Amino acid sequence: KRHGLSVRCVENYEHVQKPVKPSAVKKDEFTDARDGQVYKTVTIGKQTWMAQNLNYADSVKTPVLKGRSTSVETDDAELKKAYGMLYSWAAAMDSGSFDYSFMDKHFSQEPVRGICPEGWHLPMILEFEELLYAIGGWDKVHALKAKVGWHSNPGDDEYEFSLMAAGQYDEKNEVIGANHNAYVGETAFLWTADPVYETNKSFRNLRAYVYVLDESHVVYGEVMEKKEVYKSTYNAVRCVKNVDE
Repeated sequence: KRHGLSVRCVENYEHVQKPVKPSAVKKDEFTDARDGQVYKTVTIGKQTWMAQNLNYADSVKTPVLKGRSTSVETDDAELKKAYGMLYSWAAAMDSGSFDYSFMDKHFSQEPVRGICPEGWHLPMILEFEELLYAIGGWDKVHALKAKVGWHSNPGDDEYEFSLMAAGQYDEKNEVIGANHNAYVGETAFLWTADPVYETNKSFRNLRAYVYVLDESHVVYGEVMEKKEVYKSTYNAVRCVKNVDE
């Protein structure tokens, strides 16, 4: 307490006044001009989210996707499309690199569009927290889960957010198996635009945050919370609409 330290102030952040009822959710759709794919959307409180995982895969128009994205391994064509593409963090951020110099350029220019369509952006931790607040808490995520795409315990999808268990792809994890695609039908991983800032240089630039729907919480059973993962893993993307669009 005797040492003098710098102070940074944060503008007050106003949550939605109270949890949003499913009946108040506004549904719509939009077309991604890059490839013509049509996505459902839901407005929950003050936020408009894609109600489907991003499925953009044009590595010619977007070279950063080459070698940094993959589809989910499944024989069900409709489910494959619903799971969407899985992206490394570099691809999700549309950066092509993991270094902090990229983040330094973009950190003050929030939101970060990343791989999202024009007018949309990759969600930050704060935006995921706002979503969970709007539905009544991190342990109420059953209302966000899709009715399909889960091996067991599918959701009731009250908010029509249709969260899918697309799993995670890790090309370096030999334990997963030949296709390296784990947790399909079991777990949902969604990228955030927030990296993990490490003070230890040995671990710097390696990890970023995802939000994971975890069905094995020791207290609540089924929750959605942020976790650190390696940027080299491939995870799904849900985009949030820019507030000024």
